[in-house]
Amino acid sequence: MFKIISLISQKYLFKFFGKKSKIKFDQIYNIEKGKSCYIFGDGVSLKYLDLKNFKDLDIIAGNNFIIHNDFKSLPVKYYVFYQPFWFFPLIKVYNKISLNYMYLTIMNLMSKANNTLFFSSVTNILLFKVKSMIFLKENSFDNTRLNELTGKFNCFEGTLRLQILIAIYLGYDEVTLIGHDYTHSPAQSGHFYEFGKGIHTNHDYWNQEFLEEAKKHLKIKTLTINSVSNRLDFIKYSKINYKENIQIVSKKYLDKMSKFFYYKVYK
Repeated sequence: MFKIISLISQKYLFKFFGKKSKIKFDQIYNIEKGKSCYIFGDGVSLKYLDLKNFKDLDIIAGNNFIIHNDFKSLPVKYYVFYQPFWFFPLIKVYNKISLNYMYLTIMNLMSKANNTLFFSSVTNILLFKVKSMIFLKENSFDNTRLNELTGKFNCFEGTLRLQILIAIYLGYDEVTLIGHDYTHSPAQSGHFYEFGKGIHTNHDYWNQEFLEEAKKHLKIKTLTINSVSNRLDFIKYSKINYKENIQIVSKKYLDKMSKFFYYKVYK
């Protein structure tokens, strides 16, 4: 039911409010042609990295990476926070309605990131007040060279899929995944803003078919921490220096994140 509401809302919100986003979106097609970039997630492996080593390429970030202390010092050129109906006081999570303790904070941080272009669902357009934003609907990539990819997969299912789709649309020909820990073998669950080192999980086939199809459009590598990847070329990060969440995220943000029942922020 929620999916149907989302699709209907996308159609009509984009029809009445999406013209500016459509123009901006058309203007950035292939704008990064031939370049390489990093694609940042918000996995627990970010705790082991010195992010100052990743200033040499453009970055496409996503989810809650914006609360990391190093966000401001990195060349984050693009940012994906797609989740439909997220920038509202109440959100639906795991079939429960929850207060959204972070939407004003995230929106405020985005409004200050003047060098970053953001992407989000058009369902967030009514309350979202950030100028450097392109609102998308689930058929935004129709009639592009990505038709085959979007026809086989729901590319709006999960941030990584959309990040890769946007990278291809922008024209990047090589990407390195950082903090996307489900591409590691063994996979690691947890986030950099949660307490602890996460836990090993079995996600050996996670997004395998999508990644194989995406590799027809660009080269994909993943950065691992003392592990490998069974479906992607990988680079092992050698200069490991683990930091706990309180060392890389402001306590005021951790306090808010701790209010969500599904995050373990403090011990």
